[in-house]
Amino acid sequence: MTAPAVKPKLILAHNHSSTIDFGSVGTGDVSVKTVTVLNISTETLRLCSSLLDPNGPFQLRNALRYLPPQETHNLLMYFTPTAGGKVRYTNIIKQTHKHTMETNTRTH
Repeated sequence: MTAPAVKPKLILAHNHSSTIDFGSVGTGDVSVKTVTVLNISTETLRLCSSLLDPNGPFQLRNALRYLPPQETHNLLMYFTPTAGGKVRYTNIIKQTHKHTMETNTRTH
């Protein structure tokens, strides 16, 4: 059985991983990470994100925009834990042509 391979249009360029590790962060403290996405397609893409819990510990702090071919956009991710323990959250950064990219965030 064969299937055609489909090249993604959008990739994380920050460290070739889809996981953002905020490390150990104290309750009430803030950890900030910049995540770079790269448009590797030949078309301009409109970036959008899954809805984050407004009362949750993660925030995307800058606007998403149109991203021309071969251009990058920095996403500013904030993590402010309100309780101890490990936290894992999936945020989907996508473009309007149904390609999705999963970014996992975790703390220790």
